[in-house]
Amino acid sequence: MASSSSQSLLLVPRNLTNSTAFLAIAVVGLIALYFRLLPKAIQGIPYNEDSKRSILGDIPKVAAYVKKYRDPWEWMATQCQAMNSAIVQVWMKPGARPTVICADFREAQDVLGRRTKEFERSEFFGEIFDNTIKHATISMKTDDKFKALRRALADTMSPTFINKVAALQIYDASAAMIELWKAKRELAHDRPIPLAHDLEITLFDAMWASVFGNQLRSADVMRRALPEKTEVNSLQSDKDEPITFSEGELDPIVNAVGIITHSAEAAISSPLPWLTHWVVCRVTAARGALQYKHKVVTKRISESRAKYTAKSGGDLPAMKSVVDCILRQEEKSLRKGDAGLSDVFLEDELLGFLIGGHETTASVFQWAVKYLSDKPQVQKDLRSALEAGLNTTRTESSSTILPTPESILETPIPYLDAVIEEMLRVGAVASGISRQATVDTTLLGCPIPKGTEVFFPNMGPCFKAPAIPVDENKRSVSSRERKGQVAEWDPKDIEEFRPERWLKEDEKGLRFDINAGPSMPFSAGIRGCFGKRLAYAEAKLLLTLIVLNFDLKPVPPELGSYDADVKFTRTPQQCYVRLGEVA
Repeated sequence: MASSSSQSLLLVPRNLTNSTAFLAIAVVGLIALYFRLLPKAIQGIPYNEDSKRSILGDIPKVAAYVKKYRDPWEWMATQCQAMNSAIVQVWMKPGARPTVICADFREAQDVLGRRTKEFERSEFFGEIFDNTIKHATISMKTDDKFKALRRALADTMSPTFINKVAALQIYDASAAMIELWKAKRELAHDRPIPLAHDLEITLFDAMWASVFGNQLRSADVMRRALPEKTEVNSLQSDKDEPITFSEGELDPIVNAVGIITHSAEAAISSPLPWLTHWVVCRVTAARGALQYKHKVVTKRISESRAKYTAKSGGDLPAMKSVVDCILRQEEKSLRKGDAGLSDVFLEDELLGFLIGGHETTASVFQWAVKYLSDKPQVQKDLRSALEAGLNTTRTESSSTILPTPESILETPIPYLDAVIEEMLRVGAVASGISRQATVDTTLLGCPIPKGTEVFFPNMGPCFKAPAIPVDENKRSVSSRERKGQVAEWDPKDIEEFRPERWLKEDEKGLRFDINAGPSMPFSAGIRGCFGKRLAYAEAKLLLTLIVLNFDLKPVPPELGSYDADVKFTRTPQQCYVRLGEVA
């Protein structure tokens, strides 16, 4: 009996045995998955020790920084300083390989311009742009197709097209904004005015007209929507209280492209950017905006194609827009028996022109008007340089000064070039550049496995903070060969807005020196910003008209913060200025 009783006590129901085994397997599996998801470091590259012990990696740190400062790219730039190393690694996605941050200007220039067979456009670009401009060149890998399409688009960035076609459209839109701001100045009576939206709309109008050949006249619409002077006087009396104005009924395409542009904002700071952007483009206002954009842009393309079809075999129509320029080149290729461009590509490429051509420049100018209003001597020196160089005459303080676009673009004015370059440096609207290793390689003596994403900040060390020392022997041969080609900024004033840093005095007088110090606003190499020349033309035209016609005056500290907000680009959270008359 005792033996039988003992045996019965050892019997376990089969379903319980199976459940226990299943639970044990599940626990072991979860433990294995946990360790599988823990960050794996690249040997020899510094990292945050506590981040390596969490499957979330550095995500909590980024989230906390963004919650406080709204700028994930600035957090990345600060990591090199925090670890006192020009190269570090961080974990930005659960279970993914680390992202390498390299905060060294010379090494960045080397990778972007000379090591193009080792580093390719980052997959991050695809995750951000695939849902809006998937077929544009900016979203492509650097293959033969990309190079062929860049050649087909080359005439759109030629000096002839920019100076004779695009510049006229940019100038007209800028001159219309000057009239809008003059009207606002009269109504504001020295109160602070928010200028960010005006700059965005004006530069969108300029790019729309450059791309399609017709002005939307948004500034005129906003000017007609302004209230009567008596209405404004009855509303406010506090000189430090900002005053806002209604913008009126703008063309729907303005709002549509604005929504599409800013649809990427949530994806930029998300650990799952592609999925986040995919959802945004299908369940928010971005869906309707994309549909409306498709309707309007494809109609414009069809109308432009019709002009060239009608002229088939004869003289080609005159160029009045980017579309004309592209289709003119396409027609020449077709006559040689080459293939044409698809409408899908054209639609995405033209949207890329619109977004890249207005959003980044608008962000630069938001920073510019803030810095100029807080640096009255710089503003005064620039105005004097413009007046002397362009030979302008002011009859009275309220008169409008409008030099011709040809004179603005063709007259060498070193101080204008210096101010623009300093705007780009301190604004850092493109916070950095990403590349992906296509082979196993090295960077600053550290191994970079194939597939690793490398981020080169456009702020922080070298740019707006002292460079972090690097052992020359750890640099690539091509990097070492170019030592000294670009000088380093004086660390004592590297954070200040000081255009004079770009000027050199020699036997020929004052000249602008592009190699005065590190700056990388347009990236470099074959994947550098395609619209760089157009951006400089926009900057020269608009900045000249603003400074010649307005005294940009400072605002109270509570309206003058320099904290940044990362949208599609890095913009100031506040952009208020008092618009005064030039004495």
